[in-house]
Amino acid sequence: MLKKPISFIFSLLCLLLFSSAAAGAEELPKKITNVFSKENFTLKGLQLNEKEPNNNISLSNPISLGDTVIGDLNHADQDFYQFNMKTSGIFSIATILGNTPEDSFIYGGHYKLALYNSNGSLLATSSTDSFYDPADGLSLYYHYIDKELEKGTYYLAVEANDYSDFNQRYVFSAVLEPDFDITSFTSNLKSPQVAGKTITFTTGTSKSGLQYQYYVNNQVVQTFSTNNSFNWKPAKAGKYTIKVGVRRAENPESIIYEEISFEVKSPYVKVTSLKPSVTSPSPVSKSIKWTAAASGVDLEYKFSVKQNNKWVTIKNYSRSKYAYWKPKSSGIYQVKVNVRSKASGKSSYKITKYTVFKPSDFSITSFKSNKKSPLVEGTKIKFTASSKGKYLEYRFRVYEKGKWTTYKKYSSSKTFYWTPKAQGKYKVSVNVRQKGTTKTKTKTIVIDVRDMPSGSMEMNYNSGSNVGYFSVSNKGAKSLTITKFELVNKGKVIYSHKPKNWVTSSKKTKKFKFQPNKPLTKFNSSTYIKVTYKYDGVSHTVKLYDK
Repeated sequence: MLKKPISFIFSLLCLLLFSSAAAGAEELPKKITNVFSKENFTLKGLQLNEKEPNNNISLSNPISLGDTVIGDLNHADQDFYQFNMKTSGIFSIATILGNTPEDSFIYGGHYKLALYNSNGSLLATSSTDSFYDPADGLSLYYHYIDKELEKGTYYLAVEANDYSDFNQRYVFSAVLEPDFDITSFTSNLKSPQVAGKTITFTTGTSKSGLQYQYYVNNQVVQTFSTNNSFNWKPAKAGKYTIKVGVRRAENPESIIYEEISFEVKSPYVKVTSLKPSVTSPSPVSKSIKWTAAASGVDLEYKFSVKQNNKWVTIKNYSRSKYAYWKPKSSGIYQVKVNVRSKASGKSSYKITKYTVFKPSDFSITSFKSNKKSPLVEGTKIKFTASSKGKYLEYRFRVYEKGKWTTYKKYSSSKTFYWTPKAQGKYKVSVNVRQKGTTKTKTKTIVIDVRDMPSGSMEMNYNSGSNVGYFSVSNKGAKSLTITKFELVNKGKVIYSHKPKNWVTSSKKTKKFKFQPNKPLTKFNSSTYIKVTYKYDGVSHTVKLYDK
């Protein structure tokens, strides 16, 4: 709630001259309520409403409080204006001088304002202040006077205070500051409300005898009167701004404002979801939290359960969106939420099915992997569990580094994929339970993971001499033994050999000789070699092709 009124100074002028500043610009002082844009700040092209001659009190231009005055001032000039205070209060004025932003910077200190009473006695001179906006790097200078005055006639002068050569345009507006505050602006119904509902807005102030005007989205809907309340019946949904302006009748130009944002929604209710904390099915005596989601205004929720064609209320209408239910018997239930709007009287509902079971016996019939142990690190393994029973769920864990690690939490999935990344013996287990219960059964598989071979192989064969050589470069930490190799051409084996003691030690390279019984006439560039070897107790098969 604003405790001070927004000043009217420059309010009319800024509608003509100044656009809103870009995002991030500094906010101007209250005396200059609009933000100045360097591109749009120009006084030179505006039409004057100052009337010369007015260079002494006897020639003063008459003005009213709230008027926007535009005049010209040169280096040896004085412009006088006369105004009346219809009531006592704080007189406030501010002015800016300069044809361009640069001129405002240059000439901001080359003039002053002077306030005189009806006898021509000086009452006050202006103070100077400045404002810097980093958005455009411009310093804006302005003069102002705030002075408490009695009812009567007064004079204001805009005076050049040096004789440097200049001729600049200026603008000012003077007001009588309100002597009251808006202390409250409230509605009898909280936002949001439904269309067609009558809402009353009431304004509280620090003084009595005031006038009030009301706006909806800046359109006047109730003109100034002594009525401090306003009844509004919105016809359609939307977001609205409700504003009140407050003034004294004897000072109509000085108005202070307050506003409220208010949302009006459709009167209809829509239930978007009804969800349990535990998905179906669930064992008996398990507490389940049901949560509803709905759109509408001022909603209330009722939760019911149906079994054996009978609806039972588990939680009557309230503003709470959830209810707890603890079924005591098994069966297939229907759970319903009814949602109604207290604002409109409209309602809607949603129903979902839910299965409750009584825990029963179950078993794990098998737990298998698609790869035989031992195997090498980096091998992707698929584990599959089979079981007997209803409403079962499965959890998969691996015992590694001295502890059990859960790789797959309880779910209805019976399969699990795992790739060991290091050598060692692992235990892989499956835990099976009925959904939502604590009793579990377990089966475990031991997986022996061995070292991955590293190195290269190469074979050369000369059909003319009928002699071949098989080279092995073993870069691994274990010995590598060739147990069999075959030469294959167009899908047919043209030579097969099971060597003895073709062993290559760790970090060694070794060449082995072989000689077929007769030359291999079908050996050519299309022939590939199929090699079977053992490394760290694991059998491997690879194919070698001609480079």
